[in-house]
Amino acid sequence: MTRFLSMKFKGMTMSLLFLMTIVFCISCGGNSVQQPVRESDASDARTVLSAGAVGSIATRCAEDIVIYDNTMYIADGPGGLIVVDIAKRSKPLVVKTIPTEYAIRLYIYKNHLYLCDGPAGLKVFMLSAPHNPVMTFSAESEWSTSATFNGGILYMGDYFGGIQVYDVSSPSVPIYIKTVKRSRVRDIIYENGNLLVCDAPFGLASYITYDPQTPSHSYTDGSRLGNFEDIIAHGNYAIIARNDGKSSISVFDIANLSDVSVVNEKFPARFIDGLNKCGNYLLASCGEDGVIAYSLPELPKLERLWRVDTPNYARRAKIEGDYLYVADMAEVVIYDLKKIGGRIP
Repeated sequence: MTRFLSMKFKGMTMSLLFLMTIVFCISCGGNSVQQPVRESDASDARTVLSAGAVGSIATRCAEDIVIYDNTMYIADGPGGLIVVDIAKRSKPLVVKTIPTEYAIRLYIYKNHLYLCDGPAGLKVFMLSAPHNPVMTFSAESEWSTSATFNGGILYMGDYFGGIQVYDVSSPSVPIYIKTVKRSRVRDIIYENGNLLVCDAPFGLASYITYDPQTPSHSYTDGSRLGNFEDIIAHGNYAIIARNDGKSSISVFDIANLSDVSVVNEKFPARFIDGLNKCGNYLLASCGEDGVIAYSLPELPKLERLWRVDTPNYARRAKIEGDYLYVADMAEVVIYDLKKIGGRIP
């Protein structure tokens, strides 16, 4: 009983620390490797799309969404994993809610749903019946934040515990391999043989994966410290959402890890919560400033295409088919991009 209470207290303490880290973003400052080209959104702004939602689902604190077989899965923070039938986008129907500790990120991998559940760690659900996910695996961590796949290997970011490496050749039951120590893992992505990490105190870090089971540290950009929120990769570029003093989307040239440089920065909003790559689009979820879409093919230039004003606080957005789905904290909102004039990737 004493051990149980101790573990619960530890979990509550870490939860509080993590939420405080998110809300009270403290900048460490620092000089860039190379003076970036700074493009003002005021100079290339496009039409703000009329925010006519076709459907919505009330949530407690929507963090992420994924779509699979006409079913939407919502990571609703303390509100659990919500399963929604979206066969009719205008009438989304909640069919099931699965309790979680703090559901924060979702991924589809080989007909399975992988959930980063904060202090409860990694959970895996089989989707043979999409409306009825069946949990096949659960593993504790200190605070699971994000995950990425490299073939049959999963790398899971643990904010307090580093990078956990799993063999997922059998996706229902991942096999733990090892933990690579890292300071504070906010987000993680695999691209072109490199494992890229947003490390809150130390900025952008990279690991070479010649042996996928044993990532080898190759680079840490300690010159640009700050509150690194989210990361995507596209070719030879890493794009990072930063909130340290003045919120920005920073484009890093990572073609040569011995000479990483910041080659462009955008300052589109008061706060940038999440980034997502959908085809040739970059979707930036910008809290009270809604969702902004950029074109990726001309990197390092980011061309702003359109913005959608959302009713609440945009945390993460995704495009599936003709529809834009926004985890807008108090609800998930669905937009028909054709109806509101948004170009589709």
